[in-house]
Amino acid sequence: MITSTWLGLISAINYGSEIENELIDADPLSLSDAQSTDQGGQGEWNGGMPPQYGLQMHDALWDMTWSDSMAMYGQIEDLSSLSLNPNYGYMLEESAADDHDNDGIDDLNDLDDDNDGIYDLLERFDGCINTDPYDHDNDGIQDNLDWDDDNDGILEGPIDYDALEAQGLDPRNVSMHRFVEPTTIHPLTGQPVGIAYRADQQPFDHDNDGVTDEDSDGSGAGRYDEDDDNDGRIDQFRWPCDFDNDGDQDYFDDDDDNDGVLDWVDEHPYNDSITGSMDASGAMFDNPVLWTFNNYRKYSAGVNFVDLEAAKVDANDQFDFAGGANGDGAAGTPAFTEIVDGDLDGDGIPNFLDPDNDDDGVPDSSDTDDDDDGILDMYDPDDDNDGIPDVCWNIDTNGDGLNDYTGTDTSPYQTPGADTDNNPGQDCEMDYDADLDDDRFRPFDQNYNGIWDWLDDGYNGVSPSDSNYVYDSRYDMGGTPTPDDAVQTQLIAADFAYDMDNDQIENENDTYPLTPNSEAWIATCMSPTNPNPQNPDPRCLTERASYSQFNDWDGDGISNWDDIDDDGDGIIDIIDIDWDCDFDNDAVFHQINGSLYRDDGPNDVDSDIDGDGLSNDIDWDDDNDGLNDLY
Repeated sequence: MITSTWLGLISAINYGSEIENELIDADPLSLSDAQSTDQGGQGEWNGGMPPQYGLQMHDALWDMTWSDSMAMYGQIEDLSSLSLNPNYGYMLEESAADDHDNDGIDDLNDLDDDNDGIYDLLERFDGCINTDPYDHDNDGIQDNLDWDDDNDGILEGPIDYDALEAQGLDPRNVSMHRFVEPTTIHPLTGQPVGIAYRADQQPFDHDNDGVTDEDSDGSGAGRYDEDDDNDGRIDQFRWPCDFDNDGDQDYFDDDDDNDGVLDWVDEHPYNDSITGSMDASGAMFDNPVLWTFNNYRKYSAGVNFVDLEAAKVDANDQFDFAGGANGDGAAGTPAFTEIVDGDLDGDGIPNFLDPDNDDDGVPDSSDTDDDDDGILDMYDPDDDNDGIPDVCWNIDTNGDGLNDYTGTDTSPYQTPGADTDNNPGQDCEMDYDADLDDDRFRPFDQNYNGIWDWLDDGYNGVSPSDSNYVYDSRYDMGGTPTPDDAVQTQLIAADFAYDMDNDQIENENDTYPLTPNSEAWIATCMSPTNPNPQNPDPRCLTERASYSQFNDWDGDGISNWDDIDDDGDGIIDIIDIDWDCDFDNDAVFHQINGSLYRDDGPNDVDSDIDGDGLSNDIDWDDDNDGLNDLY
C-alpha cells in the first residue's frame, strides 16, 4: 500500500471538490532482484528473507532494531525481543543486568568489570596471557572459579550457607558470618583450613588496607586504591603481568615460565613443564634465510625493499637534497641492508610479505594466531615461528647509553632486523615492507596468496622450474601471468593483443571468442551475408559467446562468474570496458531477425546480457564483472 498525493500536486485545478489523500493497492517499491549464488552462480533470489518466512515478512520479525533501537549498539533493552529470533543473541555484546564487581555499574557500561584497576579493553589486548576483565588478580583463573580473587592468600570460599544457617548464623546478609568449609585445602599450605576460617572480608583488596583495589579518582577513605600491592608504584602505569612471579614483567622477561628455555625458542613459553623447542614440537616452523630481490619480486609488485630503504635516506648518494644531481652525501643510514626471514607455510612467500602465513585461509590481518601454534599473537613471542623474537626491548633509541625502559646501562643493545647484542641470530623482527598485517594488496588479492588476482592462475612460484610451482585450485582466480595484452604479444607478429583467437576481431566484439573466422564451419553460421543458413554447424550455437552453456570465454577452466578476467587480456572485468555495449556479442542476431531473436541484441534490449542462462531480472551480476549490480 502506498499513499497517493497526485491531487495535492494539481492545486491549480479546482472543481469545487476537496483535495483528498487515499490509500490504493499497489506493489511495494523495492530494489531490483538480486541473484543468490548457487552452483557456480546459478540460482534464484528469495528477497533476502529466511525461506520459512517468505518474501513478505514484517520488519519486526527480522530486524532487532525495529522494537529495540539499542540492539544496533550490542545492548538489549527489551529482552522479550530475543524470543523473535534467538540467533540474534550471538551478535549482542552483553545485557545490562550483570554487575560482576558489584560496584553499582553494570558490566556493559563499566570500564573495569573486575575492579582491578586495569581497563577491560587493555586486559583483552595487553599482550598478557593471564589478564582478563573477569579475573581480578590476573592469575589465569576467572573470578567465578577462583576462591582467592585478589590473590592475598585469604580464601573467599567455598561456603556452605545452609550449614551455617543451621547453626543460627546469617551468612547471606552478614559477611562476618561467612566461614570457609573446614575440609578446603589451602593452596599455599596444602592443608585443610579447619573450622572457624573466616572468608575474606575484602575480596577485591589485595593489600587489605581497606581501600578497594580499583583506582579511578585518587586515594583515601571511600576511594579506590592506586597501589594494590603497596610497592610505591601506581598500578595503572605498570605492565600488568608477571607470569612466573620472578619480578620481571613478561614484556621484559626472556623466559616467562622460568623453565630455562628462551620464550621464542620454547615450545610453550607459558608452561614450565614443557621445555622442548618450537622447531621440534611438530608445529609449523621455518628457520630464517637471506632473501634476495629475485626470490620475492613476484609478491612485492616489483618493489625491491632494500633499494627502497636505501633511497629513503639517499644511502648511495644518488641525488642532492639541495637540488643538484648528487654529491651531498647520504642523508642517513638505512634501517636494513638485507632481508632475513622465514617462510612458515613453504609457499615461496617470505613471512613479511605473506598475507596468510599459516595458509589456513584466514588472512593475517584478521587471524589471531598467525602461525597456528595455539598461542595467540598478542602474547606469542614469535608470531611467525621463524625463531626470531617479534620485539626488541633491550634498546637505546636516543643513543644516550641507557635502556629506554629501565633507564640503566644494559648494553650491548638490540637492533630490529640486525644482530648487535652479541648473541647469535637476528635480535628481533623487522617489518621490511612497513605493512605489519600484510593487507596492502587485499583489494586485488582475494585469496591471500600474494599474487594479484588478474595474474593468479593457481600456481605459486616464479616459474615452472621453481619447486613451489604447484597448482592449487584454491588460488586459481582465472588470471594468467602472461595475459593476451600488448606487452605479451609485441614480439610475435601473428599474435594480436586483446584477441584470444587472433582473427583480428578483438574479444569485446567477437561473437566466437575462441574460434578464428578462418575456420571453415564459421561460414555455415548465420550472419548478415547468410541470414538463413540451410545446414549450420552445431558449433555455431555451442561456441557462441551468448550460448547459455558456454561460460568460459577464455578457455581457462574457470567459469565467467568466478573468473576475475573473462577474456584473459590482463584487464580485470570490473574495469574492462565493452565499447559496443553488447557484452555477449549477439546483437548481430537481433539485427538479422529482431522478432525471432527478441531476447538477444545490444545490452539495452538483451534479456541475458552476459549469456549465462540467467535472465537479467534474476541475475545478481548482469555483465559478470564481479561487481554486484546493486552497486
